[in-house]
Amino acid sequence: MTRAAARLLACLALAGSLFGTVNAEPLFNSVNKYDANGQVCSLRTQTGDLCPQLCVSDVSLCPAGYGDDSCSDGQHLCIDGSCSEDCGDIPSRLNPCGCKFQYPPEQAQGLVPCAAFPEVTIERYNANNVNQAIDFCSDQFNVTGTAPQWGEWSRDQDLPDDAEVSNGRRFWAGTPCCPTAPKYRYTYDEPLWIGVFSCVGAEALVLLIWIAYKYIREMPVRRMRRSEAGFTTASAGVGAAVSEKLDGDTKEKPGIDHSSASSDTGSKTSKTESVTSGDESALQIKGFKNDPLGWVGFISLILTSLGWIVWMGFWTGDYYGTMGEEASLAHYNSTLLEETMIPIWVFSVTWFVTCCTFLWRIRNFFRIECLPSEGTYVQIER
Repeated sequence: MTRAAARLLACLALAGSLFGTVNAEPLFNSVNKYDANGQVCSLRTQTGDLCPQLCVSDVSLCPAGYGDDSCSDGQHLCIDGSCSEDCGDIPSRLNPCGCKFQYPPEQAQGLVPCAAFPEVTIERYNANNVNQAIDFCSDQFNVTGTAPQWGEWSRDQDLPDDAEVSNGRRFWAGTPCCPTAPKYRYTYDEPLWIGVFSCVGAEALVLLIWIAYKYIREMPVRRMRRSEAGFTTASAGVGAAVSEKLDGDTKEKPGIDHSSASSDTGSKTSKTESVTSGDESALQIKGFKNDPLGWVGFISLILTSLGWIVWMGFWTGDYYGTMGEEASLAHYNSTLLEETMIPIWVFSVTWFVTCCTFLWRIRNFFRIECLPSEGTYVQIER
Protein backbone atom coordinates (compact mmCIF):
# COMPACT_ATOMS: atom_id res chain seq x y z
CA MET A 1 0.00 0.00 0.00
CA THR A 2 1.40 3.37 -0.97
CA ARG A 3 1.69 6.24 1.44
CA ALA A 4 -1.00 8.21 -0.41
CA ALA A 5 -3.46 5.32 -0.15
CA ALA A 6 -2.74 4.94 3.56
CA ARG A 7 -3.40 8.64 4.11
CA LEU A 8 -6.66 8.39 2.15
CA LEU A 9 -7.86 5.48 4.29
CA ALA A 10 -6.92 7.37 7.45
CA CYS A 11 -8.90 10.42 6.28
CA LEU A 12 -11.92 8.26 5.47
CA ALA A 13 -11.76 6.59 8.88
CA LEU A 14 -11.52 9.99 10.57
CA ALA A 15 -14.47 11.31 8.57
CA GLY A 16 -16.50 8.24 9.48
CA SER A 17 -15.79 8.72 13.17
CA LEU A 18 -16.76 12.39 12.98
CA PHE A 19 -20.05 11.88 11.19
CA GLY A 20 -21.13 8.83 13.20
CA THR A 21 -22.40 5.50 11.98
CA VAL A 22 -23.48 4.89 8.40
CA ASN A 23 -26.53 2.89 7.37
CA ALA A 24 -25.32 0.13 5.07
CA GLU A 25 -28.71 -0.54 3.47
CA PRO A 26 -29.20 0.44 -0.18
CA LEU A 27 -30.77 3.83 -0.71
CA PHE A 28 -33.12 3.10 -3.61
CA ASN A 29 -34.33 -0.42 -2.84
CA SER A 30 -35.22 -2.57 0.18
CA VAL A 31 -33.18 -5.64 1.04
CA ASN A 32 -34.86 -8.98 0.19
CA LYS A 33 -38.03 -7.25 -1.01
CA TYR A 34 -37.69 -8.23 -4.67
CA ASP A 35 -36.55 -11.47 -6.25
CA ALA A 36 -34.10 -11.91 -9.12
CA ASN A 37 -36.87 -11.17 -11.65
CA GLY A 38 -37.84 -7.91 -9.99
CA GLN A 39 -41.04 -9.31 -8.53
CA VAL A 40 -42.07 -8.67 -4.94
CA CYS A 41 -41.05 -11.63 -2.80
CA SER A 42 -43.98 -13.68 -1.54
CA LEU A 43 -44.58 -13.93 2.20
CA ARG A 44 -43.48 -17.16 3.83
CA THR A 45 -44.82 -19.34 6.61
CA GLN A 46 -43.23 -18.46 9.93
CA THR A 47 -43.09 -20.50 13.15
CA GLY A 48 -42.00 -19.20 16.55
CA ASP A 49 -42.97 -16.92 19.43
CA LEU A 50 -44.98 -14.62 17.21
CA CYS A 51 -47.79 -13.75 19.63
CA PRO A 52 -47.50 -10.44 21.50
CA GLN A 53 -47.68 -10.31 25.28
CA LEU A 54 -51.18 -9.75 26.65
CA CYS A 55 -51.14 -7.38 29.65
CA VAL A 56 -54.13 -7.00 31.93
CA SER A 57 -55.04 -5.04 35.03
CA ASP A 58 -56.22 -8.26 36.70
CA VAL A 59 -55.23 -11.86 35.95
CA SER A 60 -58.92 -12.80 35.78
CA LEU A 61 -59.01 -10.99 32.42
CA CYS A 62 -56.52 -13.46 30.93
CA PRO A 63 -57.91 -16.15 28.62
CA ALA A 64 -58.57 -19.56 30.13
CA GLY A 65 -55.38 -21.45 30.83
CA TYR A 66 -53.15 -18.37 30.81
CA GLY A 67 -53.94 -16.78 34.16
CA ASP A 68 -53.47 -18.18 37.65
CA ASP A 69 -54.93 -21.44 36.35
CA SER A 70 -51.75 -21.88 34.28
CA CYS A 71 -49.75 -22.40 37.49
CA SER A 72 -49.64 -25.36 39.84
CA ASP A 73 -51.72 -25.51 43.00
CA GLY A 74 -50.62 -22.96 45.58
CA GLN A 75 -48.77 -20.82 43.03
CA HIS A 76 -49.69 -17.53 41.43
CA LEU A 77 -48.80 -15.80 38.20
CA CYS A 78 -46.13 -13.19 38.96
CA ILE A 79 -45.39 -9.90 37.22
CA ASP A 80 -42.57 -11.44 35.19
CA GLY A 81 -44.86 -14.12 33.76
CA SER A 82 -43.51 -16.93 35.95
CA CYS A 83 -45.35 -18.96 38.57
CA SER A 84 -44.35 -18.82 42.23
CA GLU A 85 -45.82 -19.10 45.70
CA ASP A 86 -44.37 -15.71 46.65
CA CYS A 87 -44.08 -12.99 44.01
CA GLY A 88 -43.09 -10.18 46.35
CA ASP A 89 -39.33 -10.25 45.65
CA ILE A 90 -39.59 -9.85 41.86
CA PRO A 91 -38.52 -6.33 40.77
CA SER A 92 -40.96 -4.34 38.68
CA ARG A 93 -38.38 -3.82 35.91
CA LEU A 94 -38.90 -7.47 34.89
CA ASN A 95 -42.53 -6.79 34.10
CA PRO A 96 -42.87 -7.01 30.29
CA CYS A 97 -45.90 -4.72 30.49
CA GLY A 98 -43.54 -1.82 31.17
CA CYS A 99 -42.03 -2.21 27.67
CA LYS A 100 -38.54 -1.77 29.17
CA PHE A 101 -39.22 1.87 29.98
CA GLN A 102 -37.06 3.28 32.76
CA TYR A 103 -40.11 5.17 33.99
CA PRO A 104 -43.25 3.54 32.51
CA PRO A 105 -46.24 5.84 31.95
CA GLU A 106 -48.93 6.00 34.57
CA GLN A 107 -51.37 4.05 32.38
CA ALA A 108 -48.97 1.09 32.26
CA GLN A 109 -48.55 0.91 36.01
CA GLY A 110 -50.62 -1.85 37.54
CA LEU A 111 -50.63 -3.99 34.41
CA VAL A 112 -49.52 -7.60 34.80
CA PRO A 113 -48.78 -10.12 32.04
CA CYS A 114 -50.75 -13.21 31.27
CA ALA A 115 -48.82 -16.42 30.79
CA ALA A 116 -46.81 -16.39 27.57
CA PHE A 117 -48.52 -17.98 24.61
CA PRO A 118 -46.76 -20.97 23.02
CA GLU A 119 -45.20 -20.99 19.58
CA VAL A 120 -47.53 -20.63 16.63
CA THR A 121 -47.29 -21.04 12.87
CA ILE A 122 -48.62 -18.20 10.72
CA GLU A 123 -48.88 -18.55 6.96
CA ARG A 124 -47.79 -15.62 4.82
CA TYR A 125 -46.42 -13.92 7.93
CA ASN A 126 -45.77 -10.20 7.62
CA ALA A 127 -43.57 -8.90 10.43
CA ASN A 128 -44.57 -5.32 9.62
CA ASN A 129 -48.26 -6.04 10.18
CA VAL A 130 -48.76 -6.29 13.94
CA ASN A 131 -52.53 -6.67 13.62
CA GLN A 132 -52.02 -9.92 11.71
CA ALA A 133 -50.31 -11.54 14.71
CA ILE A 134 -52.83 -10.03 17.16
CA ASP A 135 -55.85 -11.31 15.21
CA PHE A 136 -54.34 -14.76 14.71
CA CYS A 137 -53.37 -15.17 18.39
CA SER A 138 -56.74 -13.85 19.58
CA ASP A 139 -58.52 -16.54 17.58
CA GLN A 140 -55.99 -19.23 18.42
CA PHE A 141 -56.11 -18.74 22.20
CA ASN A 142 -59.69 -17.54 22.62
CA VAL A 143 -58.94 -13.94 23.58
CA THR A 144 -62.51 -12.66 23.41
CA GLY A 145 -63.33 -8.99 23.11
CA THR A 146 -60.84 -6.45 21.83
CA ALA A 147 -57.66 -5.03 23.29
CA PRO A 148 -55.66 -2.10 21.87
CA GLN A 149 -51.91 -2.02 21.56
CA TRP A 150 -49.69 -0.71 24.35
CA GLY A 151 -49.70 3.07 24.29
CA GLU A 152 -53.19 3.43 22.82
CA TRP A 153 -54.51 4.31 26.25
CA SER A 154 -57.57 6.26 25.07
CA ARG A 155 -58.99 3.54 22.83
CA ASP A 156 -62.21 1.88 23.95
CA GLN A 157 -61.89 -1.70 25.09
CA ASP A 158 -64.36 -4.52 24.72
CA LEU A 159 -63.91 -6.87 27.66
CA PRO A 160 -65.15 -10.46 27.56
CA ASP A 161 -68.73 -11.02 28.67
CA ASP A 162 -67.69 -13.21 31.60
CA ALA A 163 -65.12 -10.71 32.93
CA GLU A 164 -65.11 -10.53 36.71
CA VAL A 165 -63.65 -6.99 36.66
CA SER A 166 -65.99 -4.46 35.08
CA ASN A 167 -63.44 -1.65 34.79
CA GLY A 168 -60.48 -3.80 33.79
CA ARG A 169 -57.96 -2.94 31.11
CA ARG A 170 -56.14 -5.09 28.56
CA PHE A 171 -53.34 -4.17 26.17
CA TRP A 172 -51.13 -6.04 23.75
CA ALA A 173 -47.47 -5.46 24.55
CA GLY A 174 -44.23 -7.27 23.87
CA THR A 175 -41.72 -6.87 21.07
CA PRO A 176 -44.09 -6.12 18.16
CA CYS A 177 -46.38 -3.77 20.09
CA CYS A 178 -44.06 -1.89 22.43
CA PRO A 179 -42.64 1.40 21.16
CA THR A 180 -38.94 2.12 21.33
CA ALA A 181 -38.11 2.87 24.95
CA PRO A 182 -36.52 6.26 25.72
CA LYS A 183 -32.83 6.24 26.40
CA TYR A 184 -31.99 5.48 30.01
CA ARG A 185 -30.58 8.39 32.00
CA TYR A 186 -29.28 9.06 35.49
CA THR A 187 -31.11 11.53 37.66
CA TYR A 188 -27.83 12.03 39.59
CA ASP A 189 -29.72 12.03 42.86
CA GLU A 190 -28.93 8.32 43.23
CA PRO A 191 -26.91 7.61 46.41
CA LEU A 192 -24.12 6.22 44.22
CA TRP A 193 -23.54 9.48 42.36
CA ILE A 194 -24.10 11.64 45.43
CA GLY A 195 -21.26 9.76 47.13
CA VAL A 196 -18.95 10.06 44.11
CA PHE A 197 -19.53 13.77 43.62
CA SER A 198 -19.07 14.36 47.34
CA CYS A 199 -15.67 12.61 47.35
CA VAL A 200 -14.47 14.32 44.17
CA GLY A 201 -15.70 17.69 45.39
CA ALA A 202 -13.99 17.22 48.75
CA GLU A 203 -10.69 16.36 47.04
CA ALA A 204 -10.97 19.38 44.74
CA LEU A 205 -11.69 21.61 47.76
CA VAL A 206 -8.67 20.24 49.64
CA LEU A 207 -6.39 20.89 46.65
CA LEU A 208 -7.71 24.44 46.15
CA ILE A 209 -7.26 25.27 49.83
CA TRP A 210 -3.74 23.84 49.80
CA ILE A 211 -2.74 25.75 46.65
CA ALA A 212 -3.97 29.03 48.14
CA TYR A 213 -2.31 28.29 51.50
CA LYS A 214 0.96 27.26 49.82
CA TYR A 215 0.96 30.40 47.67
CA ILE A 216 0.60 32.67 50.71
CA ARG A 217 3.22 30.82 52.78
CA GLU A 218 5.79 30.89 49.96
CA MET A 219 5.46 34.60 49.15
CA PRO A 220 8.62 35.57 51.15
CA VAL A 221 10.66 32.92 49.35
CA ARG A 222 9.53 34.15 45.96
CA ARG A 223 10.56 37.69 46.88
CA MET A 224 14.01 36.47 47.90
CA ARG A 225 14.35 34.44 44.73
CA ARG A 226 13.79 37.56 42.67
CA SER A 227 16.66 39.25 44.48
CA GLU A 228 18.69 36.00 44.52
CA ALA A 229 20.21 37.12 47.81
CA GLY A 230 19.06 34.23 49.90
CA PHE A 231 19.98 31.59 47.38
CA THR A 232 23.51 32.70 46.48
CA THR A 233 24.85 31.72 49.89
CA ALA A 234 23.23 28.31 49.69
CA SER A 235 24.62 27.73 46.22
CA ALA A 236 28.07 28.69 47.41
CA GLY A 237 27.77 26.27 50.31
CA VAL A 238 26.81 23.41 48.02
CA GLY A 239 29.61 24.36 45.63
CA ALA A 240 32.09 24.34 48.50
CA ALA A 241 30.94 20.90 49.55
CA VAL A 242 31.41 19.62 46.01
CA SER A 243 34.87 21.21 45.83
CA GLU A 244 35.92 19.59 49.12
CA LYS A 245 34.80 16.21 47.81
CA LEU A 246 36.78 16.65 44.61
CA ASP A 247 39.85 18.00 46.45
CA GLY A 248 39.77 15.02 48.78
CA ASP A 249 40.10 12.70 45.81
CA THR A 250 43.31 14.44 44.72
CA LYS A 251 45.10 14.29 48.09
CA GLU A 252 48.17 12.10 48.38
CA LYS A 253 47.63 8.67 49.80
CA PRO A 254 50.25 7.11 52.16
CA GLY A 255 52.87 4.94 50.53
CA ILE A 256 52.35 6.30 47.02
CA ASP A 257 54.82 8.50 45.19
CA HIS A 258 53.06 11.39 43.44
CA SER A 259 56.11 13.26 42.28
CA SER A 260 55.92 11.84 38.77
CA ALA A 261 52.27 12.81 38.43
CA SER A 262 52.51 16.43 39.57
CA SER A 263 51.82 17.82 36.13
CA ASP A 264 48.78 15.58 35.66
CA THR A 265 47.44 16.58 39.08
CA GLY A 266 47.72 20.25 38.25
CA SER A 267 45.84 19.86 35.00
CA LYS A 268 43.10 17.78 36.70
CA THR A 269 42.74 20.36 39.46
CA SER A 270 42.22 23.18 36.99
CA LYS A 271 39.62 21.13 35.12
CA THR A 272 37.86 20.30 38.39
CA GLU A 273 37.67 23.94 39.39
CA SER A 274 36.16 24.95 36.06
CA VAL A 275 33.58 22.15 36.15
CA THR A 276 32.68 22.94 39.77
CA SER A 277 32.17 26.62 39.07
CA GLY A 278 30.03 25.74 36.04
CA ASP A 279 27.92 23.27 38.03
CA GLU A 280 27.31 25.81 40.79
CA SER A 281 25.74 28.28 38.38
CA ALA A 282 23.61 25.58 36.69
CA LEU A 283 22.13 24.05 39.86
CA GLN A 284 18.73 25.08 41.21
CA ILE A 285 18.60 24.62 44.96
CA LYS A 286 15.32 24.72 46.87
CA GLY A 287 14.50 23.94 50.46
CA PHE A 288 11.24 22.37 51.67
CA LYS A 289 9.69 21.61 55.02
CA ASN A 290 6.62 19.65 56.01
CA ASP A 291 3.32 21.25 56.94
CA PRO A 292 0.27 19.68 58.66
CA LEU A 293 -2.08 20.91 55.95
CA GLY A 294 0.28 19.50 53.34
CA TRP A 295 0.06 16.10 54.99
CA VAL A 296 -3.74 16.32 54.75
CA GLY A 297 -3.52 17.09 51.03
CA PHE A 298 -0.99 14.33 50.37
CA ILE A 299 -3.01 11.69 52.24
CA SER A 300 -6.21 12.81 50.48
CA LEU A 301 -4.45 12.35 47.13
CA ILE A 302 -3.49 8.79 48.06
CA LEU A 303 -7.01 7.98 49.28
CA THR A 304 -8.53 9.44 46.11
CA SER A 305 -6.24 7.31 43.94
CA LEU A 306 -7.18 4.20 45.90
CA GLY A 307 -10.82 5.22 45.60
CA TRP A 308 -10.55 5.38 41.82
CA ILE A 309 -9.16 1.84 41.78
CA VAL A 310 -12.05 0.59 43.91
CA TRP A 311 -14.50 2.59 41.79
CA MET A 312 -13.24 1.01 38.56
CA GLY A 313 -13.38 -2.40 40.22
CA PHE A 314 -17.04 -1.89 41.11
CA TRP A 315 -18.01 -0.97 37.56
CA THR A 316 -15.96 -3.78 36.05
CA GLY A 317 -17.58 -6.28 38.40
CA ASP A 318 -21.00 -4.86 37.58
CA TYR A 319 -20.26 -5.22 33.87
CA TYR A 320 -19.45 -8.93 34.25
CA GLY A 321 -22.19 -9.55 36.81
CA THR A 322 -19.86 -10.64 39.62
CA MET A 323 -21.74 -8.48 42.16
CA GLY A 324 -25.19 -9.79 41.30
CA GLU A 325 -27.19 -8.93 38.22
CA GLU A 326 -25.41 -7.22 35.35
CA ALA A 327 -25.71 -3.43 35.05
CA SER A 328 -27.24 -3.10 38.52
CA LEU A 329 -25.40 0.24 38.93
CA ALA A 330 -26.86 1.55 35.65
CA HIS A 331 -30.56 0.85 36.18
CA TYR A 332 -29.99 -2.64 34.72
CA ASN A 333 -29.42 -1.16 31.27
CA SER A 334 -26.33 -2.44 29.47
CA THR A 335 -26.21 0.51 27.07
CA LEU A 336 -26.17 3.02 29.91
CA LEU A 337 -23.53 0.92 31.68
CA GLU A 338 -21.21 1.02 28.66
CA GLU A 339 -21.74 4.76 28.25
CA THR A 340 -20.81 5.22 31.90
CA MET A 341 -17.71 3.03 31.89
CA ILE A 342 -16.06 4.89 29.00
CA PRO A 343 -15.72 8.29 30.76
CA ILE A 344 -14.86 6.59 34.05
CA TRP A 345 -11.96 4.69 32.48
CA VAL A 346 -10.78 7.77 30.55
CA PHE A 347 -10.81 9.94 33.68
CA SER A 348 -9.12 7.23 35.74
CA VAL A 349 -6.34 6.70 33.19
CA THR A 350 -5.83 10.47 32.95
CA TRP A 351 -5.61 10.71 36.74
CA PHE A 352 -2.99 7.97 37.09
CA VAL A 353 -0.95 9.11 34.07
CA THR A 354 -0.80 12.60 35.56
CA CYS A 355 0.25 11.23 38.95
CA CYS A 356 2.95 9.05 37.37
CA THR A 357 4.23 11.95 35.26
CA PHE A 358 4.75 14.17 38.31
CA LEU A 359 5.55 11.32 40.70
CA TRP A 360 8.91 12.75 41.83
CA ARG A 361 7.47 16.22 42.43
CA ILE A 362 4.22 15.36 44.17
CA ARG A 363 5.74 15.01 47.63
CA ASN A 364 7.48 18.40 47.54
CA PHE A 365 4.32 19.94 46.09
CA PHE A 366 2.67 19.21 49.42
CA ARG A 367 5.54 20.85 51.32
CA ILE A 368 6.29 24.53 51.92
CA GLU A 369 9.27 25.93 50.03
CA CYS A 370 11.81 27.79 52.15
CA LEU A 371 15.50 28.74 52.17
CA PRO A 372 17.78 25.75 51.61
CA SER A 373 19.49 26.48 54.94
CA GLU A 374 16.12 26.32 56.75
CA GLY A 375 14.55 23.36 54.95
CA THR A 376 14.25 19.81 56.22
CA TYR A 377 14.55 18.62 52.63
CA VAL A 378 16.75 20.12 49.91
CA GLN A 379 15.95 19.69 46.24
CA ILE A 380 18.86 20.09 43.82
CA GLU A 381 18.27 19.95 40.09
CA ARG A 382 19.77 21.36 36.96
